[in-house]
Amino acid sequence: MTALFTALLAIVLALTVVPAASAATDADTGLSEEAAGALAAQAAEMPGGIVEGNTIVYPDGSYFVALDAETFSLSECSSGYFCGWAQSNFSGSFFAVSGSGVTKSLSWSTRSYWNRRSAIARLYNNTATASTCFAVNESRATIDSSYYTPDKVTLSTSTSC
Repeated sequence: MTALFTALLAIVLALTVVPAASAATDADTGLSEEAAGALAAQAAEMPGGIVEGNTIVYPDGSYFVALDAETFSLSECSSGYFCGWAQSNFSGSFFAVSGSGVTKSLSWSTRSYWNRRSAIARLYNNTATASTCFAVNESRATIDSSYYTPDKVTLSTSTSC
């Protein structure tokens, strides 16, 4: 019984929700200073996620992955997600959101996107006054600067823009 309790306690501690004030350092995580800084900034900006290595997973299924700016990470965008990268050409830290028929508020700074979903996604600029449509499986290595800090993305059920 004691071994079972110890194992369950270890699982609970491993899945502890990170509060906004939490800070990750490379000594704590084994991440580079740049990736650790991105992880800490994300945890402060959007608290309530669960940290798993260099990833923060949120209750709605969205996730953020902290990587160095020069790290090409296109393959890490899972099927069924709309992903945005901090750097052009799908490099650096990125976020991923999923859903269908929903609008998600965004707070990430991004330079490239991939709609890896089976329906369109509509990304709204930083003032939510204009939008651009991403077709099914469309990616853009660069985007207009008005979408660097997008307001939101609508994950549609439609398959055409």
